[in-house]
Order: sequence, then structure tokens, then C-alpha cells
Amino acid sequence: IRTLNEDYSNQGLQGFDLQGKTLGIIGVGRIGLHVIRIARGFGMKVKAFDIHQDHFISEIMHFEYGTLDEILKTCDVISLHMPHNKNTHHFLDEEKLSKTKKGVIIINTSRGQLIKNEALYKYLENGHIFGAGLDVLDGEELIKSEEELMKNSDSSKEIQEVFRDKKMLKMENVIFTPHNAFNSVEAVQRILDTT
Repeated sequence: IRTLNEDYSNQGLQGFDLQGKTLGIIGVGRIGLHVIRIARGFGMKVKAFDIHQDHFISEIMHFEYGTLDEILKTCDVISLHMPHNKNTHHFLDEEKLSKTKKGVIIINTSRGQLIKNEALYKYLENGHIFGAGLDVLDGEELIKSEEELMKNSDSSKEIQEVFRDKKMLKMENVIFTPHNAFNSVEAVQRILDTT
């Protein structure tokens, strides 16, 4: 709650336009296609990477496929939309994050295990990555109260990782939201109908 004495200036709150920026979509499934549609509505250019490419849909929706290296090196925003499996575990690791365009924003609403937290933290902290929007996080189930963690963990490495992750989530350039998009009245009804 703000008091009357607080400063309501816009200093330090300057953002940037999405129009003209390039969005990189990694994983062009149902959700990836929805994100592309939204991005195109904001006037963004879209490059996509997927192992299964549908050039007909890319023509209709006005996006282009590129190599993973092209996505990493040229996109202003990179959004992950892929499943977690043995091939995608820590997909964005130290090597791939080092290839990203300086000032990139990383978005992960898919699965936490797609990004190696240690590497993400490093590039957020040194300013190479401008910011991250995370709806999921690798090891998020371990982030609980420090007291509970100390009682239940038998690994000092695990404790160090959890403290690093908690520190990352408190960074001003990180937004962390609960993985809760399924929880609207309509979405729950769709799940029930499908089931």
C-alpha cells in the first residue's frame, strides 16, 4: 500500500515496445502457435525452431523457421514451449545461453527442467540476459522454508542450489508466477469435458 508521501514518478520504469522485436519460439505445438498469434498481433517478427516443421502453417501465420543457433543469436525474446524428456533436459544450458543475443528475455511457461538454473542465474547476474519470465523452475518443489529444508535435506549441494534459486527469484529482472493457467473456470470445464 502506497502512502501519500511516496514518489509516483516513472523514473526507473521505462520499458520497450514489442513491435518490431523478434520473438523466438522453441517448440511450435498448440501453445507455441497461440503465442505466435499473440506476438504477431503486437507486430513482432517471429522465428521458430521445432524438429517437426509445418511450412504451410508458417506461411499462413507469417513466421519463419530457423536453426536453433539463429534463434539464440538473433531473437530479443525467447519463449520455450516443449515437453521435458531426456533430449530436452536442461535444453538451455551454459553453452546455449552463452550464444543468446545480449539483452535477451527468456520466457519459460513449459517445464522447469528445460533450463539449467545455474546457467540462467549466471547470465541474469552478469547482465547478458536482460530478464526472465518463469512460470516453472527446475527443482521448484524443493523451494520451501529454510527451516524445513535444513531438516529434510541430506545434501549441502542441494541446499546451495535452493538458496541460489531463491536468490534468483528475488532478482528485479525475474518474474516468477505459479504454473496456474489451467485454473480458470473455463479451462477446468474443458479438462472435465475432455476427461
